[in-house]
Amino acid sequence: IDFDVFMPLDQSDCRDRLGLSREKIYILFPYDPSRPRKNYREVEQAASILRQESGLPVEILVVNGKPNELLPFYMNAADVLVLASFWEGSPNSIKEAMACNLRIVATDVGDIKELIGNRPGCAICEPVARDIADKLLAVLKGPSNSTGRDSIAHLEISRIADRVIELYRVVSRK
Repeated sequence: IDFDVFMPLDQSDCRDRLGLSREKIYILFPYDPSRPRKNYREVEQAASILRQESGLPVEILVVNGKPNELLPFYMNAADVLVLASFWEGSPNSIKEAMACNLRIVATDVGDIKELIGNRPGCAICEPVARDIADKLLAVLKGPSNSTGRDSIAHLEISRIADRVIELYRVVSRK
């Protein structure tokens, strides 16, 4: 993860830059909602449950097909990222969100449990609307951000590059 690109920024400034309301609670969904494995339908239902039961002004912020250079601004403008997928490997969006200290609600797919575990501002959910809504509400009522950046420092691009270079040095000596 490039920590010079994905970093905590001022939420109000990012919302202004993107033309977003300062009054809404944005649930970031940085995936193609038409892909069935991403489970967007359940995220929509979860947002509806939140609006109806809590009265919170939540809105899903779908970011798909936007220039990549805008993604850090969307991550910092949002209140929480949701990944409700049925399967994944090691989703970069989660690591990028962590680098921005964005709160996360995600299903237990791929390496999600290892990445977010029991970190403050993060929760693991089942891929159903009721549980997604419950976890979103719990995370939104907690601290305003997470400590994800510190926990993924070992994945910062220059550290990975150093490890690869060292591996080449070791292999070339043999």
